Amino acid sequence: MTYIRTRTRLLISARKLFGSKGFRGASVREITASAGANLGAVTYHYGSKANLYAEVMDRLFDQLATRIEQASATDSAPADRMRAVGAAVFGFFTQAPDVPRLIVHQLSLGTTPPDAILRHVRRILAAVERVVQAGRARGEFRPVEPVLIAFSLMSQSVWFALAGGTIGPAVFPGVDRTVLARKIETHIADVVARALDAGSDSP
Repeated sequence: MTYIRTRTRLLISARKLFGSKGFRGASVREITASAGANLGAVTYHYGSKANLYAEVMDRLFDQLATRIEQASATDSAPADRMRAVGAAVFGFFTQAPDVPRLIVHQLSLGTTPPDAILRHVRRILAAVERVVQAGRARGEFRPVEPVLIAFSLMSQSVWFALAGGTIGPAVFPGVDRTVLARKIETHIADVVARALDAGSDSP
């Protein structure tokens, strides 16, 4: 039981510190101290800080990919399925506000993400591609690159999730956070819908 509790505490502490400081900025000493574990706990339970980071990101991206797959795999019209995917992405980031920060830190490294991330990114891309193909087959979507649509959804959601909690209150004074989140979610969905709509004048 002690083994399980220590592993869990390390994961919680690592996620928090990686989110606030990034992989390079969060030290093993800080992680173990925050987890109430001895300095060798990371090596004992995970082998290295890199392996601990991979475990944190694997769990989070698995959750995100699963939500997207579930949102995309319905019998609804393709446009509605894409809106559901967008809601799943932004909703996840709203519920777990540290995840957008983790993504930004990862991108700032300027290196290829570990496979713990990439294998779930491939799941996300495949889910979005299936919806895009369904929309094109019905003549509802224009010819687009599914990967770009997926990254458009992700990048907008990351940016707005971060901005909504920082500059949001300043530019939308008095607007309830829940109401603002709904506005942002709708905006992201509308932007992507216009990009996909076969009858739209969008480039």
